[in-house]
Amino acid sequence: MGDSIKENLKELIFLLRDPDTKSKQAAFNSCYRQLTKAKNLASWETIVKKIKSETGIKFDSRIASNMYGRTKRKLEKNFFLA
Repeated sequence: MGDSIKENLKELIFLLRDPDTKSKQAAFNSCYRQLTKAKNLASWETIVKKIKSETGIKFDSRIASNMYGRTKRKLEKNFFLA
């Protein structure tokens, strides 16, 4: 299970490490599909633990869940407007 989670988080981890990425939210927006797959495999606590170990970024599962929710709402809004 751990390898599947890491594989799904690979792009997000890359973006979070990249100094050219505007924000954590922008990284979450870009990686919504992969995050959805990771979320189907593990809890937010497990996902955040993996992200923290790979990037050193300090945030918690509540923040990650909120950022994911913002992306989801944005995508749903855009889908219904299209």
